[in-house]
Amino acid sequence: MEKLFEKLIKLAKENNDKNVFRWMDARDYFECFDSELKEAKQELKDNNVIYLEDELWDLLWIFMNLLIKFEKDWLIVSGESLLNRVYEKFLQRINEVDNKNEEEKYAAWDKIKSKQKQELLAEHNKKYNN
Repeated sequence: MEKLFEKLIKLAKENNDKNVFRWMDARDYFECFDSELKEAKQELKDNNVIYLEDELWDLLWIFMNLLIKFEKDWLIVSGESLLNRVYEKFLQRINEVDNKNEEEKYAAWDKIKSKQKQELLAEHNKKYNN
């Protein structure tokens, strides 16, 4: 799956380099994502795998292009940086709730989430308030 994801990112970068959607700015990508999310929700029903997968693909495609556009416009450091942050964020959360009962899991999840928000605020303040 990792190789396939790398191929999809490469394809999205090629798409972006060709400026297929050169008219789109950052906000346009969010609007497209919202629209596709609504379409995906409509396909969430029994015996509808083909259409649901098609809409989920559209969501993934727009998200990959959004990351590439944001990186090019300097709105994020990089798509890779973002993916690394997501990985670390949820790795910490999953490790925190591992081997806990259901009630403890929710409390542990909330605790690590709160800690991460504080770390994020500290990082933001360090970057933008110095």
